[in-house]
Amino acid sequence: MKKTFQLVSIFVLFFSLTAQKLTQSGGGDSSIAVIGGGAVAWVQLCSLTASASATLDFTAANCPSGVFSSTYHRYKFVLDNVLPASSANLQALVGTGGGPTFQATNYTCAGNLFNAGGSGGFCSGVTTIWQISGNAVLATAANGGISCEILLTNPQAAATVNPNIKGECDYWNSSGPTLTYSVVSGSWTASAALTAIRFQFPSINMTSGTITLYGVTP
Repeated sequence: MKKTFQLVSIFVLFFSLTAQKLTQSGGGDSSIAVIGGGAVAWVQLCSLTASASATLDFTAANCPSGVFSSTYHRYKFVLDNVLPASSANLQALVGTGGGPTFQATNYTCAGNLFNAGGSGGFCSGVTTIWQISGNAVLATAANGGISCEILLTNPQAAATVNPNIKGECDYWNSSGPTLTYSVVSGSWTASAALTAIRFQFPSINMTSGTITLYGVTP
C-alpha cells in the first residue's frame, strides 16, 4: 500500500511539473508555464484590423510600440478570421529599410495541406512571396476566413542568420468548399534586417479580421 501511494505521488508530481498553461491578461500579455515554475512571456506589440484593406502592414508607422527590436528574440503573428473580399491565397512579404521596401525576391517556402480530399504540398519553388494558405481561402463570412499562428525568428539578424517562419492555419478553401488545415515554413535569404511584415491577398482586399503581433524575451 505504501509503494502504491508513493507511485501515485510521483505521477502527480510529474504531471504537475510538465503541464503547460496558457493565460492571457486584458493588457494583451500572455505567458506559458514551464517546468520549474518559470514562464515565457509573450508581449502584445501591435494589433491591426482589416476593413476593406488592401494589405495589413506591420511597420513602425502602424505600430506605436515598434515592430522588431533587440528586446525580443522571437515573434508570433496570430491571425483571427481574416476574410478576403473574394476567394484568394493569403501571402506574406518582408520589408526592409525605413520606407519600408517590401521585397519580391529571395524567398523559399515549403508547405503542406490536409483536408477531406487528401493532402498535398504547396509553394515549393515560389521565390517572390511566402504563401501562407495552401489554396484559396473561401470568401464567405460564415466560414470564418483564415486563422493562423505564425512564428518568426531572426528578423534583425539577416546578415548572419536567415529570417525564418513556421506556421499553421485552418480555413475553408474555395474548392468544394472543404475545411483545410495547412502548415508552412519559409526563409528569406537576402542579407538585410527586417523592419516590416505585410499580409495580403494578391489584388484582393481584406474584408475583415485581425492580426496581432507578439514578441517573446530570451
